[in-house]
Amino acid sequence: MNYIVPKITKYSNIDELLKNKSKTPSLFDIEYFLSIDDLLSENFVCIVGEPGIGKSRLISEIKKNHTKKLLFTCNASDFKSQEIPSGIEYCIVDALDEVDGSDFSNTLQLIKQYKEKHQNVKVILSCRKHYVVSYASLFASCTKLVFVELNRLEDQEVTKIIDKCSDITKENINKSPKLRKLLSIPRYLTFLLKSENQRGAISNIGDLFEFIIDNSIEEALMVDNAIKKENLKVIIKRVLEKIAFIMEISRKDKISKDDLYTIIDELKGNMAHMLVANFDLLFFESRILKETNGILQFGNSEIQEYLAAKELGRQENIESVLYDVAVQKELKHIYPNWYDVIPHLSYSEGRSDSFVNVFKLITSYESHLENETFESLLRYVNPSTLGVQQRKELFSNLFEHYQRVPAYIKWRGPIQNLIQECYTSSCNTILKISSDQLNKIQLTNIYAILEGLVENNKLDESVIKHWEDAARALMGTKDSEMQQIALNFYYALKDDEELRELASTFNSFTEDVKQKYIEVTGYRKITDKLVIDCWLTYCDKSNPEAINAVLYIDDPESIIYAYNKILSKGIRDFFNPKGSLLVLYDFYLKKQFDVVWKFNQDRRNLMTKVIAYFVKNRNYSSLKEINTCS
Repeated sequence: MNYIVPKITKYSNIDELLKNKSKTPSLFDIEYFLSIDDLLSENFVCIVGEPGIGKSRLISEIKKNHTKKLLFTCNASDFKSQEIPSGIEYCIVDALDEVDGSDFSNTLQLIKQYKEKHQNVKVILSCRKHYVVSYASLFASCTKLVFVELNRLEDQEVTKIIDKCSDITKENINKSPKLRKLLSIPRYLTFLLKSENQRGAISNIGDLFEFIIDNSIEEALMVDNAIKKENLKVIIKRVLEKIAFIMEISRKDKISKDDLYTIIDELKGNMAHMLVANFDLLFFESRILKETNGILQFGNSEIQEYLAAKELGRQENIESVLYDVAVQKELKHIYPNWYDVIPHLSYSEGRSDSFVNVFKLITSYESHLENETFESLLRYVNPSTLGVQQRKELFSNLFEHYQRVPAYIKWRGPIQNLIQECYTSSCNTILKISSDQLNKIQLTNIYAILEGLVENNKLDESVIKHWEDAARALMGTKDSEMQQIALNFYYALKDDEELRELASTFNSFTEDVKQKYIEVTGYRKITDKLVIDCWLTYCDKSNPEAINAVLYIDDPESIIYAYNKILSKGIRDFFNPKGSLLVLYDFYLKKQFDVVWKFNQDRRNLMTKVIAYFVKNRNYSSLKEINTCS
């Protein structure tokens, strides 16, 4: 797969990076992305992103394509400031998150001290984002350190590559939104293509990881051992699972050869004996694991996490074992490396119920769990594998979390979808809480949940009635912010009758509430004349929300009513919106023209005037398909 330059977002400091987690951007926000050259112009920068997003690959591309620059590169685990040559332009330190847990703080301090002493050298380091979150205070102490985040591949980029796969693979990918989302991470997309080429279709995330492991083992097995090959592969996998599990317990991405021999020596039963008797451990070290100067590690940290999860899943009492190995008892804190292990339990065969119990344990123990970490734990959950009780428990956990933390549920994001999939009628009592003491974020999150459930015809009538009453109470508070939230509830619950009635009190609203009213009634296409008159009042002010509301109208009588009034007052303001909100005149005018053209000549003439004003005022138009013949 050819290298795809990632979308890179810049944050001026650690606070900006962390605040972005709770930001819910507008649909029409325009985000500026950095180029690689922009990145290289930064003086002190940390590249962040999730596992497999391409941090190391980006650094490799910089080394390959900028050979004329004086570069020094190393892994963070090998960073020694005294070994960095003088006269360099860039010092690039990769994989800070792969440093042993006990050395993380010291390594970051060494990088910080190097930068302080060498102001003329541009320093670039890379680290997983959740490590930056966990060690935020340390990163904040680095003077003038900026952060750039690598974003996942755009859906159209992923689609172009997947289109090259077999029909069976494409069909399976389309059945699994979570697998498709995973493939927006470049590393997994590369593995998919390799697997497709070698073994055929991929049906889920577990298959993809199994391919990676099988591929590593098969390359290492000797051809003349073919008779024992399959049995030996099973043994090697089990040993790898135990090695990975112990490494995660030790919070290490690397171990020495002595550590490996100790782990194998302590394996119970005949497993160690069978491995040693059938396989050369020196070959095991160099081909199954990645060996560098006597230090061993898995080729990908995600593989280590997947294998550790498989071994964790074999334990009889997973919750008890996890408490013993993953919790720092004195600080009452879960070691951050386990947040990358636990998600793999959610799709392990026969272990999805255990995942729910583990998830409950974590959220009860970590009362101040970062929202990004919380969402990351749920990234592979498939509610269809859960029983009714587990779905209710997970729904309850999600609901309580987003009532407790100052973070918004992203519109049509994975959490909103997961909540919908977990909902059953047994969840109604959870949703029917009093709105009296809830703040803006809490109410907005409930609105997001209700909107998704109503859209998919899942919400019970008793819950709808409860929140219709709550919306009326909020509307009666005369608090502008609460009234806007009430209008959102009316929109989510499709309570068009109440929205129509509010048109008569439109003039009593504050400006912010008027804007919200225009927005929600426009999206709902409520075309009572009183409602349209509210829109037209703001069309005269070139308000883009009001203009869009008029453009959304799709019934002929209302179209004619609106444009007759607009033409009588002067149409110039209608075609000169103020503000950044996008107004798609070309698309909607064409649709309205087609609707009206089927009727009498007077109506055709009216729409022809509207189109003529549009073309004259805008000096361009893509409405080439409009037939102006009588």
